[in-house]
Amino acid sequence: MTVSRSYSPNGIIRPNPDYDLCCGLFHSTSAAKFFSIAFFASCLLISGVNFMWFGADKGWISLFCLFFTIYSSILVYGVFLEKPLCLLPCLVIQGIFTVFNFLFIIFLSLYGAFSDVIKEHHAANEPLRDLYKMHSLDPDNDKTQTIVSSAFLFSLIAIFFISTFSWYAIFRAMQCYKENQRTYLPGYQPDIVATNNSDYDI
Repeated sequence: MTVSRSYSPNGIIRPNPDYDLCCGLFHSTSAAKFFSIAFFASCLLISGVNFMWFGADKGWISLFCLFFTIYSSILVYGVFLEKPLCLLPCLVIQGIFTVFNFLFIIFLSLYGAFSDVIKEHHAANEPLRDLYKMHSLDPDNDKTQTIVSSAFLFSLIAIFFISTFSWYAIFRAMQCYKENQRTYLPGYQPDIVATNNSDYDI
């Protein structure tokens, strides 16, 4: 029997080790699949919580959930079906969000350190004060204000690092998919090591 094979002296290795992450601990495509599923699950969770708490009254939250659903669906489609063009808009949107998040962290850090905005915000924001009292906390206590504000800032920093790494993983996965498309020549069959011959008799 004659098997048609791609012309490649080194064979085709999948997944391509050139796109490994964290010193070969895992592959960029695996990381991209993980993040796409995580984003989609987060989208479902946020949408469900929004519907249970607010219904359809909060228009801007519903609009965000709709946008997030479209974004995560395109990401899942592009990652699992290896469609590089579908990943490009996701990279642009997530890149803009990551840059905005970084600038927001810098702004909050500097503005909070050199002004009394935290104390003023706690004094003027009634919903925030009610939230403190709901958990038996004193909204006028400086120590409590510092702890809560620091926790919020550290949460933003954690989101920034997760967003940055996920963006890089998706970007490397897109490069890997493009490389695969260039590598697959007419006659290529998955899981068969290529040889120098166009035909090989078994």
